[in-house]
Amino acid sequence: MKRLIGGLFAAFALLIGATIYIAYRSWDGLVDRRYSEAGANEFAEREAEARAGFTATLPDRYRAGENRFRAVLSTSSGPLRGARVTLDAMRIEGPRNDRSFSLQEEAPGAYAADVFLPLPGQWTFSLSVDADPLHARRRWTAVAQPSDAAGALRGEGGRR
Repeated sequence: MKRLIGGLFAAFALLIGATIYIAYRSWDGLVDRRYSEAGANEFAEREAEARAGFTATLPDRYRAGENRFRAVLSTSSGPLRGARVTLDAMRIEGPRNDRSFSLQEEAPGAYAADVFLPLPGQWTFSLSVDADPLHARRRWTAVAQPSDAAGALRGEGGRR
């Protein structure tokens, strides 16, 4: 009887330890400790975007591997110039493959960068635009299709 209780206690302690370890290893930082402040700032930024007439034209197709990402940004007074623009690409499955890219101004209002998405599947993107006094952010989710080279290796390529 004592062995049974001791064994149950050991199994319970082992399960608790494994749960804590898994929770620690899989933490992805989704909790914002300043949620109320961040929410108020988000609404204020959205109102400033609307007053400035901010618009962003973004690509709608992505593939695993190398992509040329180009965003066209403008306000009601014309193309957005001299802004600091950052693109964050985050994998839904966890932070291991998250990436951040700094976009360079190619032409007035056109910002671009070479973006590498290592895996196909669901990605969340966040475009941050910092052009004092305008601070804008766009978030969206898209599926990165397998690259043509990977499809050809699997026998999915078209005629040659």
